[in-house]
Amino acid sequence: MKHVIRIILLTVFLVVTASIWDGLFSTTLVKLLLNVDFIWPNSTIVLDFTYHLLTTTVIYVIFISLPARYQKIYIVSLFFITLFLYFILSTIAIQSFPITIWALSGWIVIHLLFMMLLATYRKTYTHKK
Repeated sequence: MKHVIRIILLTVFLVVTASIWDGLFSTTLVKLLLNVDFIWPNSTIVLDFTYHLLTTTVIYVIFISLPARYQKIYIVSLFFITLFLYFILSTIAIQSFPITIWALSGWIVIHLLFMMLLATYRKTYTHKK
């Protein structure tokens, strides 16, 4: 149950930090983050959030399952995948998402914070094992 709560918290954390960034810098990170219109053109916010929850679940399960020696390479790989995803998702989305320096910066910042929180969960998981 603890892992389910952490996965939900990670997902909500990402959405909330994206919302804060959007408010501060007039970007559309939350919409881009949750957007899956290229998969389901008429999706709802619930479906969008569920898809992101599943994505977070996969990232979380892989990360906590990895031996410690592979964690750093996983985080670095995850960072670069996330960076490329910004451009890919902006391009393949049916909705228009402008690629700006503020939006890209926000995308990087919120995902780095996500990865830091993920690493914190790994440390507590490892110590309590």
